[in-house]
Amino acid sequence: MEKQKKTTSKSAEMPEIGKISPEIFTEVIFPRLGAKSKDVIVGPQHGVDVGIVTIGDKAVSFTTDPVFIVPQYG
Repeated sequence: MEKQKKTTSKSAEMPEIGKISPEIFTEVIFPRLGAKSKDVIVGPQHGVDVGIVTIGDKAVSFTTDPVFIVPQYG
């Protein structure tokens, strides 16, 4: 099976390991996030590990720390 060629710009090459660049986020991930919603106060952004949405009359934050997937960090 032949691998598909990456269609990102030269400045947006996928790293072998580690964090993605702002260019990868902008060119590859951001366009595929789905429909916008008025309930999203803080949406997906490169380097931001929190989102804030309204549910009814409350604001709720969601956070993540993706470092946990690195076995050396426990």
